[in-house]
Amino acid sequence: MTATFMAGFCRAANFRALLKSPIAEQNLKEIRGLVERFYTTSVSAGRVDIGQSDVWADTEESDDSRTQISLDLKKLRRMPADIYEALCGYFTHSLGIDCVAHPPGDEAQFIVEHRIGNIAFGGSKSKSSGNRMVIFEGPNAKQHAGQIMDVLIYPGRNKPRLLFRIQPFAELGEDDKRYDPFRCHEDLGIRTCYAGRQTRPVIVSSKSIISHFASWKTEISGINEECVVVLSLDRVRELAFPTLPCRLTCSRADSITNGAKGRR
Repeated sequence: MTATFMAGFCRAANFRALLKSPIAEQNLKEIRGLVERFYTTSVSAGRVDIGQSDVWADTEESDDSRTQISLDLKKLRRMPADIYEALCGYFTHSLGIDCVAHPPGDEAQFIVEHRIGNIAFGGSKSKSSGNRMVIFEGPNAKQHAGQIMDVLIYPGRNKPRLLFRIQPFAELGEDDKRYDPFRCHEDLGIRTCYAGRQTRPVIVSSKSIISHFASWKTEISGINEECVVVLSLDRVRELAFPTLPCRLTCSRADSITNGAKGRR
């Protein structure tokens, strides 16, 4: 029995080495993904392709101390194509994984909402629409405002990942930014976006979620589209305002109010 196990292990190792060889790279490129998906192994947190184990070994993100994740393997289901595409974008841009050569698994557990700390964040099926509105850090390390579409738990190699698929609000174009009454007051945590433009959804980890936001739709003179004004509810910002002189804070608030009135 020992010899049988050893022989099987050697055959699998040799085949795995063949897949990584330059010959396989040139001749099996079109079918490599299918072969890797066929030769899979199961682990406690989900499935991992044998051909990917070295590639994925160092890509696990550190834990988000604000939340606990519990994966139910019985509730795993295959992702729709658009969500899987966003997942590949997350692994490519955030973790540097080539998802063409090393395609990730296509199953995840979808949940209605999840709490980070004491705050609930939910997808399209959440009872509260406010739970969907978030400020998050995108793959470009910049903050964006967006709307959560799905909350999913993805089976990682060693531990599950809590992920959010978010549709970002479209930022103002360079020509329209000059009409934004809040553009010179970044310390207020306010940003103006287009209200009706569709953007490509992205997937981010729970560590990229910063806060909810308050918003209102408005028309701004000089911009030919309806806009949405977003106010971050990140409580960390409250610590910044006491450092500003009272007169400076009031004068900025007055200038914003007057400027907005003047453009209506």
